[in-house]
Amino acid sequence: MEKLFELDINNGTWDLIKQSIDAFELLVKTIFNKHGLVYSKAENFASGINAVFKVGDKVIKIFAPVESGYYSVDYYGIETEALNYANNVQVAFPKLLFKG
Repeated sequence: MEKLFELDINNGTWDLIKQSIDAFELLVKTIFNKHGLVYSKAENFASGINAVFKVGDKVIKIFAPVESGYYSVDYYGIETEALNYANNVQVAFPKLLFKG
């Protein structure tokens, strides 16, 4: 099985690689293909602590693994719950298409 992400995340490396299109392109392309989305070259997009890229008219956000220590196990759940809530009450916010 082909590895979709080749770099180790430890000792602060996430901050150095989170905006690297080269590091994430195979993973992003695989996610787009898995969900039947059209992939075009990824572009950097505004980022805080996550890897965030723009692909066509879509934005993909990749969270560092909990084991990396960048945030707690609750962070992902809280963020996706808030996004789902905003979508459900029709607040002008990005529509969550897929998560996992």
